[in-house]
Amino acid sequence: MPASGSTMKLRSAPFLTVGLVVCALAGLAAFFSISLGGTITLPQFGKVPEFVLSDTNEKPFSSSTLLGKVWIVNFFFASCPAVCPAVNGRLASLNRIYKDNGELRLVSITIDPSNDTSQALAEYSKRFGAVPGKWDFLTGPAALINALRAHQFKIDSGDSIEFHSTRVVLIDRTGTVRGFYQGNDDQGVNQLTRDIQIVLAETGRA
Repeated sequence: MPASGSTMKLRSAPFLTVGLVVCALAGLAAFFSISLGGTITLPQFGKVPEFVLSDTNEKPFSSSTLLGKVWIVNFFFASCPAVCPAVNGRLASLNRIYKDNGELRLVSITIDPSNDTSQALAEYSKRFGAVPGKWDFLTGPAALINALRAHQFKIDSGDSIEFHSTRVVLIDRTGTVRGFYQGNDDQGVNQLTRDIQIVLAETGRA
């Protein structure tokens, strides 16, 4: 379990705050889009090996299709009462800001695949205005998903549904992890917005 305290027991969280951050996120995105000149660099935490899961249409989804794109990924489960909707709500705000930017993709992976089938995720994703191909909700074998959590994205131990990380991971065009952010925290999502612009502005890494 990460020492950062990002893994937390599910409890009630104020979902209404999601709407309050949209303008702030949009302002940050606009500011950094204008002001960044490619001089700020982010650390590199290693590449994510290719993986294949299933999308909401029950079709194979390979992470190789994300090469050449900047993407963010989080882990959740559909029956989560408060924390997961709060995180996905904040990602929905980002999705609206970047809806016309084909260089950014979002990926949300369930940690409860026995219940979160492709059909169930298709319905769940509608709550957040997700469109496949821009924001993909994925399911698959539990062993693979837990390995992704624990060993590839390194966000938690991968052995629990109730106790799970709320962190969001930023990946660049080469499949390299560039940052970890608290998805249920406004400050964390503001930092993510800033860093998205930095990675989008990078050249020569595709």
